[in-house]
Amino acid sequence: MREQSLNNFLGVVSFEERVIKDYKEIPCKDMDLDCFAFDGEKPFGSYEKCYNYAPELGRCIFCEWGRG
Repeated sequence: MREQSLNNFLGVVSFEERVIKDYKEIPCKDMDLDCFAFDGEKPFGSYEKCYNYAPELGRCIFCEWGRG
């Protein structure tokens, strides 16, 4: 009985994640070591270009949101 209710809960959560339209509040799912620009080169030349390339992957934590 408890396992069935847990499966129902997980089914609802995964469905809600699929219908989210505002990706700005979700951290980027593609963030890796390239994002830290240890070699001096940012992905796509700037973080904003990288975010604009695939906004459905989530919000870039390196973009300066609300500045300038």
